[in-house]
Amino acid sequence: MRLKLLILLIVFSSLVSGMAAFLAYRAVNAPIETKSIPMHLKVSESPSVNIDTDALYFGGVPPSGSSMRQISISNGKAISVRAVLLAEGGLAPWMYISENTVLLRPNETAMVNVTIVVPSDAKLGNYTGSLLVKLYKG
Repeated sequence: MRLKLLILLIVFSSLVSGMAAFLAYRAVNAPIETKSIPMHLKVSESPSVNIDTDALYFGGVPPSGSSMRQISISNGKAISVRAVLLAEGGLAPWMYISENTVLLRPNETAMVNVTIVVPSDAKLGNYTGSLLVKLYKG
């Protein structure tokens, strides 16, 4: 009985210290800022353009076509940051990002190309997604 209790205490102690290490790792490696940029695309018979700036608009693109937008990522912080770009939503499988990770010193700006390639079998209609930009300490 004593041996079982000792083994149980050792296992519990290991679990607690492992959980503490995991939580400390997450706290240190958590993003310091996250932005979600809405994205819009219309799959249509003929190309069209949308220059609104409240989201990332790819305009109208026919099946098998593509559209590219260039975005700037700026670091206005006093420390270096690492920007990680991720796609979410219905447009994610069609999206290509020229640089998924960008290192930026204070007051530095980088340009990143975001391209949507519409599959040949895509149905006509409106599609949406998000571009997540997560900033981590550099």
